[in-house]
This record gives sequence, structure tokens and C-alpha cells, in this order.
Amino acid sequence: MAGKQALPRFRVSLPDGDPTVRQAAALSHGTCMITRGRMNGYLGYAGHMIPKISSWIDALVKGTAITLFLLLFLLLLCQITMRLVFNEALGWIIELAQYMLISCVWISAITFTRMNAHIRIEYLYNKCARLSRTLKLLVDAFVDTASLFFLATVVVTSTRLAAQSFESISPALHIPFVYLYSVITVSSALMCYFVLEVMMRRLK
Repeated sequence: MAGKQALPRFRVSLPDGDPTVRQAAALSHGTCMITRGRMNGYLGYAGHMIPKISSWIDALVKGTAITLFLLLFLLLLCQITMRLVFNEALGWIIELAQYMLISCVWISAITFTRMNAHIRIEYLYNKCARLSRTLKLLVDAFVDTASLFFLATVVVTSTRLAAQSFESISPALHIPFVYLYSVITVSSALMCYFVLEVMMRRLK
């Protein structure tokens, strides 16, 4: 600014052997080591907890799928008995069996995603694996990325459909369709999680 004189600048240089320089360097190094140790601790804790969380989710998913399958079996057995004995079919059983079958398929797909056991063309995959390890890794990366993109699209689409179907109900049971779409949304989101876990296992 006009009328003010600039103050002179002084540069202070300390020799390498000065104890102040050594203390500052030691303090800076110690701070970096503490920060790095904390980051390694956080990463180690996350790496320890993620497999546990995945195991809990997998156990819950398997229990739910088995329970749905057993209930579906009992419903169909009841329907067959009604047809053979009373010559009459119950419409609500057919509708409930359809919804349970859809839910069982989507929930079971979560476990197959974690096991990396979905249907694929093994001939081409094994041929790429025999040709080159790099080619196998590229094929795995492409398949995982495509699966992740597809599942993310399913999550977005099913969420939009669920939001639009709050007032839509089934004809026999009068169950809101939002529950059925929510099963698809949650299952697809968990499959995205397990696809990412499979990709992390391959990178190790």
C-alpha cells in the first residue's frame, strides 16, 4: 500500500549440527511414523473385520434361503393335497409361492456370487487360463466389472420401481409390490458387495 514501507525479510539458516534442527527432524519423523502406524492399524482392522462381516451376511443369507425353500415346499405340498383331496386350489397359495420362489432365487444368488460359482462358459475361461495368467486376469477383471455394472443398474432400476409401486398391491394377498422389488434391490446390492470382495481377493 502507498505510504507504507515494506519490511525487510530475513532468512535464518541453521547448521545441520544444530540441536534445534535435529529436534525438529525427529519430531517430524515421529509424527509421520505415528500417522503411518495409525493408517496401518485402521487398514489391518478393516481387513480383519470385512471377512467376518461377509461371513455373517453369508450365514444370514443361507439361513433365509433355506427357510424360504422349506416354506415353499410346504406350500406346494399343501396345494397338491388340496387339489387331490378336496379338488380345489387356493389362489393365495399360488401367488405366495411365486413371490417366495422369486425371493429364494435372488437371495440364493448372493451366496453364489460370494463363491464365484455363477454359470459361465468354462471352456473359454479355462482356455484363456492355459494361454496366459495375464489373459486370465484380464478376463476376470472384465467379467467382474461387467457384473458390477449390471448389478448396479439392477439396484437403481429396482429402487425406482419400488418407489413407484407403493400403492400397487397383489390381487390375492393384497401385499404391496414394494416388498418384492425391495428383495431385488437388497440382493443386488449385496451381490455388488461380494463382487468387490472377489476382486479384492484376486488382487492379493
